[in-house]
Amino acid sequence: MLSHRKISPPRDLLLVLGLFLTYRLLYSGMAWLAADAHIAFPQWALRHPTYQIRPLVVPDWSPLWEHLLDAWYRWDTGWYLKIAALGYDAADGSVGFQPLYPLLTRLVQPLVGGNYLLGGLVVSNLACLGAFGLFLSAAREELHDAPLARLALLLWAAFPAAFFLYAGYAESLYLVCALAAWLFARRERWGWAALAGALAALARVQGMLLCIPLGWLLAVRCTGADAAAPREQVQALLGSLRERRFWAALFYPSQAAAWLAALAPLLAYLGQNLWLRLSGLGSITAAYSNWNTAVVPPWKGFALMVDRLLHTPMMLTDWVELALFGAFILLTIAGSFRISPGFTLHNIALLAMVLMRGAYPGGLIPGFMRYTLAAFPLFFILAQVLQRPWQRALVTVVFLLLQALFVWAFLNWVWVA
Repeated sequence: MLSHRKISPPRDLLLVLGLFLTYRLLYSGMAWLAADAHIAFPQWALRHPTYQIRPLVVPDWSPLWEHLLDAWYRWDTGWYLKIAALGYDAADGSVGFQPLYPLLTRLVQPLVGGNYLLGGLVVSNLACLGAFGLFLSAAREELHDAPLARLALLLWAAFPAAFFLYAGYAESLYLVCALAAWLFARRERWGWAALAGALAALARVQGMLLCIPLGWLLAVRCTGADAAAPREQVQALLGSLRERRFWAALFYPSQAAAWLAALAPLLAYLGQNLWLRLSGLGSITAAYSNWNTAVVPPWKGFALMVDRLLHTPMMLTDWVELALFGAFILLTIAGSFRISPGFTLHNIALLAMVLMRGAYPGGLIPGFMRYTLAAFPLFFILAQVLQRPWQRALVTVVFLLLQALFVWAFLNWVWVA
């Protein structure tokens, strides 16, 4: 059994709090500037039923709150607030959004004067703070090196799409649940891992892929190599697959809690789809048709991506996402034996899931920056790969410049990810 890690020292706590508050203040400053610029809702949004309920979800408030928060009522935030206030509608595509974030927003909004936007931002920002802390704990567990773990957190927070952790989106809620699930499983607290994994799947669809790293922890536990280095874990598992005692250990009654944890994300996703069908709301995949999106095999999605690359005019976000696509693959290969193989398999499955959104008309790889943000193990690898101070400084500066650009674009109703 893995020993419990000590609670992070005060230095780590100060890093997490300082990092969270620094970015929160910077984003609030940019929102203030956006409010001063009198950025109006675009005409298409004013005509869209999702945003026409604005008076219901964002009641009148003082100029101070308007300057700080109103600029965050953008894009998918409107959908989450609509679901929180009015529930799902089988005809409008809202079923494509997972229920946990709007549910928590609905529960919090009475505590903040009935303002759904403020309630949603409270949920996402508290989840962001928790995700920062859990990310640092997971990095320390995986890298066995406190400075590298802190570097990984700094890179993650500087990543161009990291501002979504603070926005009215479900990213931070998903990540705090996913990180908690993995940490609980590492420490063999399987019941809590099952709960956190199920909640992750109810926060974002990709949460069901947590079955892979959690299942890996279950499998290597049966080999007795769960505390070994990644390469030794693979060797031990391959060797054990031919042994009868491995299969006996895998299906021993004492493994029931571990099996529940490994399957909980998928079971939560399937249970949600069953509830949707029984309620007459359809299914998550069927809802994608409202977004002109078709679910296709990953190889067809890759072919469509190449076709868009060759025949569609490219914008800055497309070039950034193309670069991230290449970096995603290279880091996954470079990290094959640097981090848990369960994480490597998870990242491969996540990449396949992105490519399955094949027919989406907007962008080269729509939403890929946000999916990369969710692939948090990549930042463990990135911290290891960047050996020299100038490399770390260069990547951090590029990340921050792109993030500042994309935050401002987001606040100005420009689609980013």
